[in-house]
Amino acid sequence: MIGSSSRKKVVETIAICTLLLAGTAQPGCAVDKTKWMDLKREGQRLEMDRAYPSAERYYKLAMEAARAFPKNCSERIETLYHIARIYVMQDKYWEAEVYYKRLVQLVEEQKKDGTLDHEALVWMEDLADAYSTHIKGWLEGLALEHSVKLRDLISGDANKYMATSLRKLSTILFNENKCKEAEPYAERLVRITSKFKGERELLKASDLYFLSLIQCNLGKYAKAESNCRESLALFTKLEKPPGFCTGNCHVQLAKILKCQLQFELADQSVRRALKIFERSHGKNYLPASAAHTLLGEIFTHRRRYADAAKEYEQAISIVESNYGPTAPLTVVALKDARTAYQKAGNSAKASAIQRRIDSISKKTSTKKSAKSH
Repeated sequence: MIGSSSRKKVVETIAICTLLLAGTAQPGCAVDKTKWMDLKREGQRLEMDRAYPSAERYYKLAMEAARAFPKNCSERIETLYHIARIYVMQDKYWEAEVYYKRLVQLVEEQKKDGTLDHEALVWMEDLADAYSTHIKGWLEGLALEHSVKLRDLISGDANKYMATSLRKLSTILFNENKCKEAEPYAERLVRITSKFKGERELLKASDLYFLSLIQCNLGKYAKAESNCRESLALFTKLEKPPGFCTGNCHVQLAKILKCQLQFELADQSVRRALKIFERSHGKNYLPASAAHTLLGEIFTHRRRYADAAKEYEQAISIVESNYGPTAPLTVVALKDARTAYQKAGNSAKASAIQRRIDSISKKTSTKKSAKSH
């Protein structure tokens, strides 16, 4: 008895042989497209059924059949697209890379000589979407770079999905602390969304804010301040009543101003943020802890250590109310407060806070030990 898997392989082999024979059974045809078409369609059918390895085999056979066609024909481009995409769908990124590069090269050549088939743009958009949505993890940044490249070839900044790809790519690079690499993508994103009107201006405001984060990390404070202020103006106009976005933008502006040693202006911006957070969500709203911490840093720079310590204590209180007394953020804020009290010469307060830190560390260690057993 032949098992079901063996029977399936036998049927598939017979089908392939039949298609290959069908392609050679037409004498007198200079370039026979029937064999290629049948192989490609069978690959598409299998892909629709999620039988990716089988679909891959048919697409490769179609690629062999397409070798008889002219170098820059649309059939070759379509087959390269199918193979690259089927590899992406199987998370075979490096195998897809070979066909991706060949596809891009052919399309660039056809664009130069004006022979590019409009349908090829549809295939490339589909491949760009596969790269953008399917590959995750440490390869996601590379995949998104391919998505941007493909959409560049299709229609550049006019591509309706370009902004989404740029936003995802620049965010990934930023989270990987690759601000220098992220900046050109974020700047291009802002150029695209700067044309948005109406409710879509919120996206513009968000992208400007994100660009200011990147530029602040790169030490480009003048540019960061300009973009942050533009973002703040949009959020102030669009977020009614003012809430997280407007308040958070005030905090970011204060950070940029602090980096430029403009402590008075930074102080004012933080206090505006705290008023917005309190009105919209109350005194224990978690983002307010970051604002109090920043105000503590501003006071520390101005050597107002007692005032700084009070702000750190405020941050501690907010974090504790949200996450409890043993949260990692609580320990960070406690250490900041301890340092501020030490600089203020208040050793009693500094010692009291150190005891709290020790107590939290002991509780954390006990919990970890209990879990290991």
